[in-house]
Amino acid sequence: MPSPPPPTDPVRSLASAERAALAPLLTRAFADDPVHRWIHPGEREWERAGARFFGALVEYFARHGGGAASRERGAVALWMAPEVHGGAPARARLALTLRLFASLGRRVGRGLRAGAALESLRGREPHWYLAILATDPALRGRGLASSALAPLLARADADALPVRLETAREANLAFYARFGFAPSGECRIGAGPRVWAMRRPPQPRRS
Repeated sequence: MPSPPPPTDPVRSLASAERAALAPLLTRAFADDPVHRWIHPGEREWERAGARFFGALVEYFARHGGGAASRERGAVALWMAPEVHGGAPARARLALTLRLFASLGRRVGRGLRAGAALESLRGREPHWYLAILATDPALRGRGLASSALAPLLARADADALPVRLETAREANLAFYARFGFAPSGECRIGAGPRVWAMRRPPQPRRS
């Protein structure tokens, strides 16, 4: 397996990044995501819902999960430790759920179907979970996503644990394969988009 390209931009932990800038970045990055746009097909609807949805996620992951943002905030990764919700307090999980429901508005039904489909693909073994990896559309192709992903892969390898993710973009399968991920399942959300699950086994240290 060829080695992934080296990071090209220094990263910061999510806790130290300027988090207020990350929700707009994610809203732009997922503007063409099949799942999110199946839930929110209208442009204005997506701009409002995306800002609320990702604002809630960034705050939650900064406090109870993990993540990294490239130095210029061109890319961001959000992940969760092997423990359920990273050991987040029940109050924090409830607050996140309520904020995510509020972001769905009248699209709650579709949001629930999408959530159930993604959950069905997730393995039950202990693993690190890559919830989001995104690059600002204007900055794609510069290796920023690779940079943001690197800390998670290093941690998972140190723990000798796999990493799991889901993606609704078929083109992403080849991208993630460069880092050792392989498809582990797939499903279709009702009559909506197709989603793939991927798993990366822990990689041995290179001598």
